[in-house]
Amino acid sequence: MSSTLYMKVVELDSGEQDNQDHRRRVIGLGVSVSFLFSLTIALGSALWWWKRGPNGIWARKRRSSYGMDGPLKYLEYEELCVATKNFSEKLGEGGYGVVYKGSVSSSILDNNSTEPALVGREVKVPVAVKMLKGVIAGDEKDLKIELKTLGIVHHVNLVSLLGYSCTKRRRARQNFLVYEFMENGSLDDFLRGYRGDILPWCIRYTIALDAARGIAYLHHECNPPIMHCDIKPQNILLDGQFRAKVADFGLARRFHLDSKHIVKTTIRGTRGYIAPEWLMSRELDVKVDVFSFGMLLLEVVRGFKRTEDSIKPLLDWAISSVTEGAVTDHHHLHEESRNDDLYQPEIVTTDRTVSNVHDGHVPEDLRESAQKVRLLKVAIRCLQQNPQKRPGMRHVIEHYPVPYPSSSDSSSSTKMYTHSVVSAR
Repeated sequence: MSSTLYMKVVELDSGEQDNQDHRRRVIGLGVSVSFLFSLTIALGSALWWWKRGPNGIWARKRRSSYGMDGPLKYLEYEELCVATKNFSEKLGEGGYGVVYKGSVSSSILDNNSTEPALVGREVKVPVAVKMLKGVIAGDEKDLKIELKTLGIVHHVNLVSLLGYSCTKRRRARQNFLVYEFMENGSLDDFLRGYRGDILPWCIRYTIALDAARGIAYLHHECNPPIMHCDIKPQNILLDGQFRAKVADFGLARRFHLDSKHIVKTTIRGTRGYIAPEWLMSRELDVKVDVFSFGMLLLEVVRGFKRTEDSIKPLLDWAISSVTEGAVTDHHHLHEESRNDDLYQPEIVTTDRTVSNVHDGHVPEDLRESAQKVRLLKVAIRCLQQNPQKRPGMRHVIEHYPVPYPSSSDSSSSTKMYTHSVVSAR
């Protein structure tokens, strides 16, 4: 028996077939567009990083235009805003600008790295960002000179410059310098009593020696020599271990070896620390820093900052202490001397007086007092009215008394004091 099988073939509607083909084309086009968009974003990001990143071509061009192909890091203004949280934490303000606290990734400051830092391995580095103002902020030529100076000067007792930024905003140029952060602020804070009790003598002793070494490096190890021109407690900064570093040295003017003097109108100073030749002559040399260090040294030995502009009360106390062979902590100096002219001839001692002071008796059984007397002698010699009669900073260091009471004991005392300061925060 035979049978017949019938099969019905249903043809798809041509319109439905077209819709399926259209959907496939749309999906394919969407995937292609998404891929091209992602590729464009990736290439754009890479191009932006190549041009505008911390190590990008634009940053390198800026460094090159400022003569800075060395270790200094160029930071974009936007990076500084992030680092300082829009400049929200002000640390202080001085003659050269306002300083803000910030923190940046270690990868940003690492000029030797050519690869992006690995996620999770970056370290936040605390920094101090100085927004420059005044002459420096408006004079691009001066800024180039200062950056070249800062980029080649490195010493354990000088505050390190880590980076810089130069940007034009609101039709005005703004310049920034990024320094290492000094945890314990300035010596001035402690001398004024803003941070509690007077610093122990062993710490003050080390601070003054650190400052002397930093200044000596500027005068004798840099070529050309660098004049600081504004040595004062505010510019002596302290790290977490109370080791001192000299700040703002790069914002002074330099002079070349073939020129022994510079014109005073190009430099700033602070009343009470400036040398008498500021008022008597237009020519200055590194001995102006020696004079300023002498004033700073008197305040360090005394343990607190003087409130008067005249140096006579403090100098009278120093001479009296050295003559008697013992240092007495007078919290109130001669009130009648405060209104004396700043640079009367009798204020600064003569050579004969210094010679007699140098031969004064120092009790052998009082190590601390003996060291203070020795430092007062050094300070008095630094305060000679004639700059040629002042010692150089190398000579100052050579005549610095032996460590008190010993290196190990002094270090232990510093650690104990540091621990107490940190605990009190």
